[in-house]
Amino acid sequence: MTGNTAGRRIWYLVDVERRTVWIDQASTAHPKTTDRLARVFRKTGRGGLPSVNYLITLLGWRNTYTHQNPGLVSSMLETEDGFVHVYTPADAMRAAAVLAVMVAGHDRVNFLITDKHPGPSFPPDPFRDELTDGAAVWPHLSHHGRPDLVLASAGDIPARELSAVRLLRESNPEIKIRYLHVNDLAALGPAPRWPYALPEKTFTRMFGTDTPVLMAVPTHPGTVRALLAARGETSRFHVVGYREPARPTTPEGLLEHCGLSAAALSAQAALMIKEHSG
Repeated sequence: MTGNTAGRRIWYLVDVERRTVWIDQASTAHPKTTDRLARVFRKTGRGGLPSVNYLITLLGWRNTYTHQNPGLVSSMLETEDGFVHVYTPADAMRAAAVLAVMVAGHDRVNFLITDKHPGPSFPPDPFRDELTDGAAVWPHLSHHGRPDLVLASAGDIPARELSAVRLLRESNPEIKIRYLHVNDLAALGPAPRWPYALPEKTFTRMFGTDTPVLMAVPTHPGTVRALLAARGETSRFHVVGYREPARPTTPEGLLEHCGLSAAALSAQAALMIKEHSG
């Protein structure tokens, strides 16, 4: 891996989610070597190093028999290394654009989590901000003004399920919701530990200061909670993500088990609004 990047080769790994944990040790060690090499390359006028790019496309959400285990991404985020980016685009168009950015970049270790199966597409208008800032509000699913609840998705399957919570708006028109999508989980961490983190003002503009937040992610939820806790955000965020089912189940059964189905997320959203207003 390090030899490839030092030789200025673009490095890809396209693999099953579960098998990526086999290269955990090499992946977590690579950013340390990359940092040293990048400094040498810049001093000698050779520019940055090509990025290492992981495409994780066969997800445990589809195959709970052999493919589940998002542990590599959790390990990489736990390194708190600013070289790491974990991209969680909402649809195929966004995934293609993110891949182009990954290939063109330097001095990074990039992870792209995207389902290889067809899924819904979402309006492209907010995507420029998603790509630039790491997250953006989706106006077509949001009310104007201060919301009663913030919904935040990361990844295509969470976006598919959480965006269905719009039905809550239709059945309860008095409820105000702000919906946003997180395109890079690393943006949730605090600066300067994470160089590409959402600035504090932007984070507050999106998530508010005292509004409850329901977040759906494709990774272990504890990893995302740790990023938010480093910002001092703990109690008002309810993060839902992967939980080991202990036995094989259907994709629908896994979503239910993890609380990530549209029905489970709608029920959780209604409960959070009730608790906050009470």
